[in-house]
Amino acid sequence: MDSDFKNVAMELQLSVDNLVTWSHKWGMVLNASKTKVMLFGNGDDDVIELRMFDKVIEQVSKFKYLGVLLDHQLDFSLHVDYSISKAKRSAAKVCTLYPF
Repeated sequence: MDSDFKNVAMELQLSVDNLVTWSHKWGMVLNASKTKVMLFGNGDDDVIELRMFDKVIEQVSKFKYLGVLLDHQLDFSLHVDYSISKAKRSAAKVCTLYPF
């Protein structure tokens, strides 16, 4: 792990710690089990360990956020495939309602 990656990891952990402090101050509840971390880029083997409330935040390579499937390379083919599949299922349901 090079020093730049270590610096990024330290800065991210500091940001998580600041977020936890801020949320506690304002009475907001954070759920560590619903929190995810994703590193964008070509580094498939890069692993970062961030903690919130002494629990390791799960690192994911793909995640659905606000209805959009994101992957670590920001390649939207996964989302396009999902959308096409969803449209096909919807069309199949409509076709069973109105047989030709």
